[in-house]
Amino acid sequence: MNFEGFQDLMRRIARTWYERAKVEIMEMDYVNQYLKNSPFTAKQSQQNEIAYERLMDVRLKLVDLSYEIDRNHDAYMRFMHQTLNSPDLKARICQPLRPPEKNLLDLELMIMEQVADWELDVGKVEPESSWDKVSDLVVSLPNGSTKTIRISSEPQKRSWFGLCPISLKIGSLKMCGGCKLVGYFSKEEQKKDWPNHKEFCKAVTNLMKKLGVKHITEKLKGDMLVRAVSHELGRDLTQAELDLVHYPRICAGCGGAGANQDGLRNCSACNCVA
Repeated sequence: MNFEGFQDLMRRIARTWYERAKVEIMEMDYVNQYLKNSPFTAKQSQQNEIAYERLMDVRLKLVDLSYEIDRNHDAYMRFMHQTLNSPDLKARICQPLRPPEKNLLDLELMIMEQVADWELDVGKVEPESSWDKVSDLVVSLPNGSTKTIRISSEPQKRSWFGLCPISLKIGSLKMCGGCKLVGYFSKEEQKKDWPNHKEFCKAVTNLMKKLGVKHITEKLKGDMLVRAVSHELGRDLTQAELDLVHYPRICAGCGGAGANQDGLRNCSACNCVA
């Protein structure tokens, strides 16, 4: 779920909730009075308590929408916290809503904030550490839409042609005969890494066959190569795959010789340049 999916869900909750309340609640004058202001700032009174209880009875019946929240639980909770802390995002969600629906949206946020605290208390979810915390950056685009950028603090695996991905030893390695982008000290290490490397390797070798080249960098380099491999895989590249694509084992002098891996020699000091 991206932010626009969350936005659509929140609007549907507010609209459906209010329309169903008008049908099922007898004390709608109490409800409309309660929803003149945000539930976050509502005064405590008997009428407001009745309005809150009746609204909660209706909310519990919106099973399909609650199920949709459950299916997107983690993303929903992240966007919920972000919306609570960002008046601009909340204003964007509320823009097409009527005043009572806007305040119902506040009530939904208030309820889900309490749910998030309850989930931590009972151990349903674990508190995120600073090492693996995931957050979503919502960027507003010139055309009025948004783009959600997933940000993770999880340590990223890195790679280059002079580093064996299994032993993590640095040296002059034997390069993969398929993609010619990753190297190993032994066949045992290559075999051990194959389940992780297979998908990427096949994507690169398929591109080489389509382009009729012996090394992928004969036709594609840099961002063009990233886009081509990503398209072949049907997903974004991992950081380690980006490293292999951006820094292939080719001659630092002429920029070629990728197909002749045995003819290249790594720098004896760093093994980062051939």
